[in-house]
Amino acid sequence: MPLFQGKFFRRIVAIRSMTPNEESITDLAVPDGERYYSQPRDQHCLTPFPAFRDAFLQSGALFLPPGCLPERIEELRFFRMPKPAALVHCQVKCREQHDGGYRADYAVFDTAGTLLEQMRGLVLQVPTSVLKALARRSASPIPAFRVA
Repeated sequence: MPLFQGKFFRRIVAIRSMTPNEESITDLAVPDGERYYSQPRDQHCLTPFPAFRDAFLQSGALFLPPGCLPERIEELRFFRMPKPAALVHCQVKCREQHDGGYRADYAVFDTAGTLLEQMRGLVLQVPTSVLKALARRSASPIPAFRVA
């Protein structure tokens, strides 16, 4: 499954660091003038930049096993709005691991280090169907001479 599902959601411009199952730090481009709905009157969203928030979650998906999906969020806080077309930094840290799941937090900062947004208690889980599919896969590829 591809990490990015179309140009509208591609906001990660650089991966500064990544430690599997622990942490990632990414740079993201803030949207400028995006439209979420076809009718102009329907552009209001309850949270700023939903596609951008998806990129924050993708920043965490970079260091987690394939198939992890958000299941629950304990807290989401907005401190300041980023400037359109600006560059921001997203730090995602895994706080704990448990049976097929993870608990993580992310924080988003502008280039001056000002905290813009924070999510705490993000619970990510590998769905049972993905775990079963991974278990059915061969541990190593079949050598070409055995296939011919």
